[in-house]
Amino acid sequence: MPAFPFHRRRIARRAARPPGWALALRLALTQGLAPHELALALAAGAVCAFFPVLGAATPLCLLAALALRLNQPLVQAINGLSFPLYPLAAAAFVRCGERLAGAPARGLDLAAVSRMLRAEPAGFLQRFGEALGHAVLGWAAVSAVAGPLIYAAARLLLRPAERRPRPRPARA
Repeated sequence: MPAFPFHRRRIARRAARPPGWALALRLALTQGLAPHELALALAAGAVCAFFPVLGAATPLCLLAALALRLNQPLVQAINGLSFPLYPLAAAAFVRCGERLAGAPARGLDLAAVSRMLRAEPAGFLQRFGEALGHAVLGWAAVSAVAGPLIYAAARLLLRPAERRPRPRPARA
């Protein structure tokens, strides 16, 4: 019998591997994606993912990635991963937009809003159109600040990867 049983070797190999997100990041960097492009994709995906019009974030991410020539799967992955935070961000954007517009704060019950959207979409837009406008205003104001901050933070975090020599593509 070997000194290190087979099943323990497999566990040891698995434990030595980096976590999934770190492996994905490493693969993105080694497949020709420069660190500044990765930082831009992170920032664009994070900003576009929180666009407060429900259902518009995915097409917005698609358009942003196409316009900026970014890694489409990475931008869409960020969009998908940020979805659990979407309701909180939408409510915060409404409040921010109300303050910027000087409008009085209205109480929003997310469950009631969701029920009304499913039951009567036209009535929903008529009743909550102003709140939607405030949310877009709040998103635009926050995104103007958050986008560059996310990009700068990502650039700082990825600076060590920028110093490493990138593998050159094999010649055909």
